[in-house]
Amino acid sequence: EWVVIDGNSSDGTKEFLQNIESNFLNYISESDKGIYDAMNKGVRFSQGQILGFLNSDDYFYDSHSLEKIATKFSNTDLHIVHGNLVFVDKNLKVVRFWQAEQFYSGQFSKSMSPAHPTFYCRKEVYNSVGPFSLEYKIVGDLDFMFRALEIKNF
Repeated sequence: EWVVIDGNSSDGTKEFLQNIESNFLNYISESDKGIYDAMNKGVRFSQGQILGFLNSDDYFYDSHSLEKIATKFSNTDLHIVHGNLVFVDKNLKVVRFWQAEQFYSGQFSKSMSPAHPTFYCRKEVYNSVGPFSLEYKIVGDLDFMFRALEIKNF
């Protein structure tokens, strides 16, 4: 399922998505209060049980990325999966590689956290932890992951 939340942009997104015929695409275009408001809408409108975010300038590493994530979640005791992240420039040249580590309690106090673009979790985590905070402009994802991993111990 793809839930696309667009902040009522005028960049052609609406027209592009209206031409896609799919039972798996839900598209919402309306003004919002920023990225975390949009992410909260995505969580609310999603029907799936495993959720992750692909922002407008992000790409999956390869065509098997979602399959690999789904395979990890076949372990029903697992609530959260995260992984490596490759940063690229506008020419898709690799400029940085974020090597994921197994999460352990206390990592946040060492300024270490999962990379949010690689962070996938069961919808029950969102239901338990609560929404992304709208009081933050750039660290709402970090706050959410902290609450999920350190406070709720998922």
